Amino acid sequence: MSSSPPSTNLLLFRSLTVVFLMAGSIWGATPLTTTTVATGLTNPVFVTSPPGDTTRLFIVEKAGRIKILKGGAVLPQAFVSVSSLVTTAGSEQGLLGLAFPPDYSASGHFYIDYTRLADGATVIARGHATP
Repeated sequence: MSSSPPSTNLLLFRSLTVVFLMAGSIWGATPLTTTTVATGLTNPVFVTSPPGDTTRLFIVEKAGRIKILKGGAVLPQAFVSVSSLVTTAGSEQGLLGLAFPPDYSASGHFYIDYTRLADGATVIARGHATP
């Protein structure tokens, strides 16, 4: 059995990786750091906030809950819970996203993306809350 040469794409990928690694060390790239801002969450997958809202962060948990971080603490009451509608059977299933339209402060509408319990299909749903 003869071995075939590496594909052009693999060679290009390896070359680019070396260039990026070298560029980071040559240009003195700043290392990334992390800071814990909340604890007590279960599988957080996404964080966002409504347009113009600088006091709250909305944290999406894979199992179907959206929690709010305000004043450095996670509020005890979930913003939304759709756990009964969501499947988390696969590694990339569950409640996966949250979006606020530009007029959220007036309309109270928001959108969530989740995988449906019954069949694993992706669902985009609109909800309403008091902003």
